[in-house]
Amino acid sequence: MSTMSNFDDDHSEQCKKKQVLVMGLPEVGKTSIVEQIHETNSELPGRKYHHIKKLVSSIEFTEAIDYNFKSFRKRAIHHADAIILVYSVEDIQSFDYVAILLEEIAAIKGSEMPVVVVANKTDGEFRDIHPIIADCVVTIDFECSHVEASAENGDGMKQVFSELLQKLGEKPIIFEKDENNKWFRQTFAKMSLVFKKQ
Repeated sequence: MSTMSNFDDDHSEQCKKKQVLVMGLPEVGKTSIVEQIHETNSELPGRKYHHIKKLVSSIEFTEAIDYNFKSFRKRAIHHADAIILVYSVEDIQSFDYVAILLEEIAAIKGSEMPVVVVANKTDGEFRDIHPIIADCVVTIDFECSHVEASAENGDGMKQVFSELLQKLGEKPIIFEKDENNKWFRQTFAKMSLVFKKQ
């Protein structure tokens, strides 16, 4: 009797978990994006954001590595609660692939599927696609969230985190104070170097 009860509890808990599908070409930083989301979550104050931390910790992130066949992708998209599409700003083919995925998602789920598109590797000096063009395609043509970020140094990842929360039905978290502190620290560090040279 107790065994069946435990099974039912586990099954109920499993059903409550959010399924987030992470898609994009190889080497665009999908794994790093997920790692940064978990790191951002771990840095949130536990008492204030207990509910958020618990929610994000329970999310099952699935990287769509083996979904080369359209039928597999269709099934994965159909069962996802939200999707993160990742492309590299250094590779226009990775953006073209995201555009194809956006068309597939729209055909399968219409406008119901919450999607966050992440332009990764913005810390590099080279860009293979203009940011304004990419933003227009994602936000106007497909009406999806578009965030520029760098999983390498963490830039923009708090916005990715906040956008994902919003797509999952939660209130977005405003990190303005943290970003201002970051700007202050960087500016102060640059000023210190100037004074040292003098």
